[in-house]
This record gives sequence, structure tokens and C-alpha cells, in this order.
Amino acid sequence: RTEPPRGVRVGDANYVAVTGCVPTSCASDRVLLLIQEGGDGLLARLDEGGFSHYYAYGGNWGLAGSTAQIVDSARRALGGSGDPYPRT
Repeated sequence: RTEPPRGVRVGDANYVAVTGCVPTSCASDRVLLLIQEGGDGLLARLDEGGFSHYYAYGGNWGLAGSTAQIVDSARRALGGSGDPYPRT
């Protein structure tokens, strides 16, 4: 399942955010994909049964750990009015 794409701003960058999950286990198996404005980079967080994996492609992400900080900040911003992931 997926939610419609949404815009989110983290720091001084804009992203298109897409969230999705495995329908039978949406609480534990889900993904957040961020596409940087202009398509310069992709960031993702993949949750697999209690473990979170972070991925980055393209862009200039700076210091180690910045990928997780950006993705987690976007997740919090998207969840300002509730759970940012699809409802089952």
C-alpha cells in the first residue's frame, strides 16, 4: 500500500515524499522514499521488523549520519497530523 506523494521541507531542501508498506504487516515493514527537488538525490528508510536501514543515492549528503537525520526529520514532519504511513 502507498500514500499519495507529498511535499516536505527539511532544512533548506524540498523533497517529494512517498510512503508505503506491506499490507499484511504495515506496522513493521514499511518504507519512506524522499526525492530531492530537481531529482539530484534519493534518500530512503526501510523498516524491516524492528530494524531500520537508510540509503542514499546521488546528492551531497555531508557527514556520516546525515542521511538518517534528514529522513527521520521528514518522517516526523509528515507525521505531524498522525502516522505518515498508509492505513491498513
